[in-house]
Amino acid sequence: MVLISLVATSVALAETATRADCDISEEDLCVYQEKEGDHIAIFARNRKAFEISVELQFWLRNMHLAEPDKNQFVVSANSEQKLATLVITDPYARSGMQYSYWWVPGDFNAKHDGKSLYRLPYKLGSTFYVGQSCNSTGTHQGSHARNAIDFVLPVGTPVHAARGGTVVDLHEVSNSGGLSTMHYDKGNFVQIKHADGTIASYHHLRTMGVKVDLGEHVEAGDFIAYSGDTGYSSGPHLHFVVLQPESPRKTNSISVTWMAARGELTCPRAGLALRAVSIPEQGAND
Repeated sequence: MVLISLVATSVALAETATRADCDISEEDLCVYQEKEGDHIAIFARNRKAFEISVELQFWLRNMHLAEPDKNQFVVSANSEQKLATLVITDPYARSGMQYSYWWVPGDFNAKHDGKSLYRLPYKLGSTFYVGQSCNSTGTHQGSHARNAIDFVLPVGTPVHAARGGTVVDLHEVSNSGGLSTMHYDKGNFVQIKHADGTIASYHHLRTMGVKVDLGEHVEAGDFIAYSGDTGYSSGPHLHFVVLQPESPRKTNSISVTWMAARGELTCPRAGLALRAVSIPEQGAND
């Protein structure tokens, strides 16, 4: 099974972006500048329902940062936030600036709760095989996918939440799937934010197969979607991964512990058949 991760890492050069530019932009994160008296303020507008980690890098001429030691930020969900203030050093000399920014979804301060058990993402009592596991020689490489698991689910198999949390992003209108590069961003998905700030991604879902709403809270075991074969994929399966930013420039996948009929498992090997069972009450919900 193969996947191009939907982790959105972005870098941009922004010299003249204004609030008006952000008003017409459809970017998930828009960074812009605005004059405040004798200073210039740098703002970020986050249109997503989850936090975004941002890093700024400046090239300044006759200007300095009001807080020179701060260049990494967390922008709250659905918010607009001032990141930095630039001050002209000598008002009688020519000044100028240029800046770049990097961002990734999530809060880079989040710490995964290693005591949490994850429920297999399908109906209790049913059994499915692991297609591709962690640290594989296939597509589960790189920090953002190293700990992902592919479950071989036929199209239309009910998908259940592996852990409780809040639905923070989803996409379900794609009907395209295959191994062409044109399918890289065509996968349907649901993303659920856990209590510890990490985000689980359920990917390759069926067209119009998402059965939860943005902002909805779900418990472990709740029905959330139907599996499919959309996006960059070699065949029907569910790609599951828990993501946590290491910094605004890098997102890591997290190794999780699964509860199966054969016991607790971390990184179950490819080809292993796993039967879904309930999680002990103390670890069932966030």
